[in-house]
Amino acid sequence: MSKPCIVACGSLKPEIEKLVAQGDLDAEVFFLDKHLHESPERLEVTLQQVLPKRMAECSGGVVVVYGDYCLGFQKSMKEFVAAYGAVKVDALNCIDCLLGGHGATLKLDPEHKKFFLTPGFLDFSLSLLEEPREQVQEMFKSLDGIVLVESLEPFDPDKVQALSEQTGLPVQETLHVGVDGVKAVLDEAIAQL
Repeated sequence: MSKPCIVACGSLKPEIEKLVAQGDLDAEVFFLDKHLHESPERLEVTLQQVLPKRMAECSGGVVVVYGDYCLGFQKSMKEFVAAYGAVKVDALNCIDCLLGGHGATLKLDPEHKKFFLTPGFLDFSLSLLEEPREQVQEMFKSLDGIVLVESLEPFDPDKVQALSEQTGLPVQETLHVGVDGVKAVLDEAIAQL
C-alpha cells in the first residue's frame, strides 16, 4: 500500500515531525503556513490549490489536519475536504488535535471560559501586548483564565506573564500532552482512507 499524504497546518509541525522521526508516522507530510489561520479566505484558496494536486499525486490518500472551523464558523472544513475525496482529522482546532480530538477542548471547557495557549499560539497572541491594556482586557472579560497546552516546546515564562497581565487572565493550569493526541487523530484519519 502506498503511503498516505498529510496536508497539515504548520502550527502542528513540531509534533508531526517528531512522530515521523520516531517512526510512529509513515506518511508524506506537507505543511501549510501557520499564518493562514489569520485569514480563512486565504486558507480556503490555498487548500483549493493544494488538495487537487495532492490527491493526484498520493495514491495512498490524503489526510487534512485542520480544525472543523478553520475556514470560519459558516463553513464546514469536513465537508470542504470531503468534496476533494480527502479525510479530515476529527478535531475542532489545533488544541483539540493535541488533546486527542473528538471535542476534547469542549469537555475541558464546556462553557468556553478558558483561553487555551500553545507556545506557537502564544507567539501569535503577543501582538496583543501592543494594544491598550483596557481594550485587551475588555476583549477577554468573558474568560476565566489561561490554560497552557505544552507538547514539545516549553513556554517562555516571561511571555506568558506579560500576556497574563495584558489580558487580566490568570494562568489556571498547564497540560503536558506530548504527541499522543496528535498521533491518535492521525491514526484514526489514516484508517479511514
